[in-house]
Amino acid sequence: PIYLYNIPQCASNDIKAEVAERIRNRCPNVIGIKYSFADINRTVDYVNIGNFSVLHGADRLLLSLLVLGCDGTVSGVAGVFPEPYVEVYKAYTEGNLEKAIEKQKICVKFCDVLRRGTNMSYFKEALKMRGIPAGHMRKPQLDLPEEEIAVLKEELEQLCKEAGIELKL
Repeated sequence: PIYLYNIPQCASNDIKAEVAERIRNRCPNVIGIKYSFADINRTVDYVNIGNFSVLHGADRLLLSLLVLGCDGTVSGVAGVFPEPYVEVYKAYTEGNLEKAIEKQKICVKFCDVLRRGTNMSYFKEALKMRGIPAGHMRKPQLDLPEEEIAVLKEELEQLCKEAGIELKL
């Protein structure tokens, strides 16, 4: 099984829903798409293809996207802090919308602290804080300066305490 991957903000080819549907109809091993842009209308178009799995990458919108019919997420932030995303998904699939909303708010806070993936050095530093060796940034990107690492650590310690998540694994 193969998923198409559409990240129009980083690629020169944007996969429209009509194109995805034609590919699915011609290639039975194409079972879905991972879409990484927060365009709800396009997401609905993908969901409406039918018999087509839609995974999303808009980290701050997981619960809303599940309600729209997406099957889940492939999330950069969840790569560092999977716990609240798993809790949102579990609560949603169990029909506990109140808990899912509560956990989604925590997901948004993690997204914001990690700068929504706009600077991967925040992800690497957070992984290091969790005890996962993540190496250094490759040029032209730079590692975070020590003062920014200290701020990130303070923000994550506070958020992890609020969320009931251990910072160090």
